[in-house]
Amino acid sequence: MTDLLAAAELDAVAGLLPSVPGSASPAWWALPDSHSHRFGDVAAHLAATGRVDELARLVVDLRWVAARLAHGGVPGVLEDLALVDDPVAAVLARMIGRAGHRLEPTPPAARLGPALAGLLSSTPDLVPLVEAYVPTLPLPYLIDRWPVPDRNHPALRRVLSPPWGTTKTMVLAPDGTWLASAGRDGVVRIWDPATGGPLASLEGHQGAITALAAAADGSWLASAGEDRTVRIWDAAGEELPRSLSDVDVKVTALAAAPDGTTLALAGEDQRVWLHDIGGQLPPRRLVGSAGEVAAMRYGPDGTWLVTLAGNGAVRVWDLVSGRARTVVESVTPSVVRRYGPFTTLAVAPDGSWLVTAGQDETRTARVLDVATGEVRATLSGHTSAVTCAAVSPDGAWIATGSGDNDVRVWDPVTGEQRAVLPGNGGLVTAVAIAPDGAWLAAAGYVGAVHLWDAGGVPVAAVPYVFGVENLAVAPDGTWLAACAGRTLELRRTTDGTVRSALNVGSTPNALAIAPDGTWLATAHFDEICVWDAGTGDKRLTMARGGGLVRGLAVAPDGTWLAAVDTGDTRRYDSARDGKLRIWDTSTGKLRATLAGHHGEVSAVAVSPDGTWIATGGTDGTIRTWDVATREMRVTMRSRAHRVNAVVIAPDGTWLASGGSFEDIWILDTATGEIRGQIRTKGGQVSWLALSPDGTRLASVCWGAVEVWQVATRRLEVAARMPEQSFQCDWLPDGSGLCVGGKDGVHLLDLVSG
Repeated sequence: MTDLLAAAELDAVAGLLPSVPGSASPAWWALPDSHSHRFGDVAAHLAATGRVDELARLVVDLRWVAARLAHGGVPGVLEDLALVDDPVAAVLARMIGRAGHRLEPTPPAARLGPALAGLLSSTPDLVPLVEAYVPTLPLPYLIDRWPVPDRNHPALRRVLSPPWGTTKTMVLAPDGTWLASAGRDGVVRIWDPATGGPLASLEGHQGAITALAAAADGSWLASAGEDRTVRIWDAAGEELPRSLSDVDVKVTALAAAPDGTTLALAGEDQRVWLHDIGGQLPPRRLVGSAGEVAAMRYGPDGTWLVTLAGNGAVRVWDLVSGRARTVVESVTPSVVRRYGPFTTLAVAPDGSWLVTAGQDETRTARVLDVATGEVRATLSGHTSAVTCAAVSPDGAWIATGSGDNDVRVWDPVTGEQRAVLPGNGGLVTAVAIAPDGAWLAAAGYVGAVHLWDAGGVPVAAVPYVFGVENLAVAPDGTWLAACAGRTLELRRTTDGTVRSALNVGSTPNALAIAPDGTWLATAHFDEICVWDAGTGDKRLTMARGGGLVRGLAVAPDGTWLAAVDTGDTRRYDSARDGKLRIWDTSTGKLRATLAGHHGEVSAVAVSPDGTWIATGGTDGTIRTWDVATREMRVTMRSRAHRVNAVVIAPDGTWLASGGSFEDIWILDTATGEIRGQIRTKGGQVSWLALSPDGTRLASVCWGAVEVWQVATRRLEVAARMPEQSFQCDWLPDGSGLCVGGKDGVHLLDLVSG
């Protein structure tokens, strides 16, 4: 009967759809909005009715994949792909699962298709799918010309993407079927690790959540918040009557007893309380002070509890007597004030040893003997403080997270580093290991939870990828310059290969290319350097003076360049005296210093005829300066607290500015009056680039590049970027633009017909 209903429903919906050219199958991805709720049923109904060939074609058709991403997200796509036994479907499922956080629906929906094609185009088994899909994309669109720089790490399984906000704490179900994460927004989110899909959102806390704990049998979950409540939820996500609303201090740590009958709480009052989950017994307080507890764990047999205080003191509490013995003494208060508190604690499955770490200068974790407190091993390798740790179920390895963005896997006996899992969304706030030890989860400061194969990859096989914060395209369009750490790479625009690479000594703050393409200028902490684009030799060094250089712009004839700086960084922003300085590019001598902004000067552009310069600053103003007289011409208000970017029209009659708000302002350069306003879709504007003919304006926001028609102020096309983006620049013929971000360089072709 079920199969008959499925067949009837398919036939009813199919009558609303066009047929696929050359096939009798309907275009299921074209379901009208009135039937969008049926996207989740189509593949399952095809399987139920035995239409296996049609199902096999559908689930790997990227038109269907894009539609399912927009109506059901990554979990829906993975459910469909799991219905077929096909090697290409398996590869596609693997790629979608690992890259799904970069394919979440965002308006306009047209961004999704090109992003999907770009992410899959570097996988050989999926290239035929991409080649069949790209011609069907609606115009216009922006699409990667090169293999995307953000190809996923080979050990990455999946990324869970909650709304923006720090994930502070995380716990895994004992059977690994669900994962709970929580943090700044006060919501406990339950996830399916297999699909990456959300299972439930538990709301009730007023403020950030500080700790989570789960029963050993998965029957309940406890959450503690800054609102001084502890809430207990059942496996279905319902809050239980035993929630504790009368806690009179902020709870900083929770631990569930191995038998699931008791919940241990520690808070700012430096006490440890044991609460009976069934509510039959009154709360019990352990004897003595535990210090300001940052972490707490039960021993595997439930007879003892270990606490770690922020001052580094480790205490083991006997739960029969309620008394503690000190395993590790506290450090001096001055050490805590200087480096920060101790926060990391994990216990071995057999209870014989534990792992601790703090935000000290050693950047290490220590394996301690529970009985004696002696150091068994020191885990050294992170480049920032260790912030979290977990021990595998068999005790054979340890995972640690750090402020360096990495999770590292260690041997607990030798202390040797086995693997590095990089790129966890900033500082790693929590790690958890699956019950079978096959994978681990890492939560990052920006909220995302990364799921990794526990084997990782050998340490030597993990290169560090520098973000590209500065780039520029050569005047002839055949190459571009991109700053990645201390390396200035000159890349061919045809395929992205590196033509040459210069070691410029330190990470540049700004970059500019000469109008004839023969040299480049980079701004560093204490100097501006000019480099020969052909040989890579340093031509000139200019002592910058003033504060940190924020921007460079070259005169149309290449004889001078303009640099803007922060002023004295020892002062508050409004008291800084950022300046515009003009340097001679043949001699390296300073021609002029121009002052007027109140605060940092953060943006600069030179007029097309080279007679005047525009600057923007943190005082929210744009100022224009006469190059010949050194006088200020016009002061304009941008209506943003900070101006991040300024571009000038080819005829010099108007300029555009963007900054700390989502607005782009079009201003008359003669009068300073506002000609127009563009409200971006992506939030704060970090960069602007004007097409060579002045008809299109590209804006870079947090995770998107938007292209606007200047005449109409309308959005023409947008591309979602997989990571934070910083700068962009047009190709000289206006056929596309380059974007630099945390994941490297993208060259996007603008396809408009």
